Amino acid sequence: MKRPVLILMLTGLIWLAACGNDLTPAQLTMAVQTLTAAAYTPTATSTPDPDESAIVILLNRGLAETTDPLSQTIDARYQVVDASFPVGADGSPTTFRIDVRCECASAASCCTLERTFVVVTDAMKVDAAKIARQVPNTVTSLQVVCFDHVTQTGMMIASWDDMVAYFTSSINGFQLGARVVRLAGP
Repeated sequence: MKRPVLILMLTGLIWLAACGNDLTPAQLTMAVQTLTAAAYTPTATSTPDPDESAIVILLNRGLAETTDPLSQTIDARYQVVDASFPVGADGSPTTFRIDVRCECASAASCCTLERTFVVVTDAMKVDAAKIARQVPNTVTSLQVVCFDHVTQTGMMIASWDDMVAYFTSSINGFQLGARVVRLAGP
């Protein structure tokens, strides 16, 4: 019983192989193009697709770990409300922007740009590797934008390379502090 079935299958395969070998020139061209496209080695893009939501969560977790209750009670509370990567003239992201909301514990105006930058930088250090993996390779600067409640008060700008060097202890806080630029106002 097995032998006749095997012979029947082989006969069917031979008969199918003999059918339809005539391709039109258009079909042949499409087949060659498909094979050519399949032969190319895919290249990885140099810029990852950042997950801004994950960055906000990581930074707020870092703020929770690095801010003590005493500071929140008599100084201020900080919350990262957004992380974004605005594109430059060439269409690629060149800036890593972090929007931070500050709320003073007292009626005083304690939400300084410098303090906000330090607090966010300390929070970034908690998960620096995870955050750095989300930053596209084309990013050259970090902007920490401070909001006193909902009013933008200004921003601090640092080179992204300097930030990475700080996180990896290639430069110290004195060096990073000397390289940061302060821009007051909205």
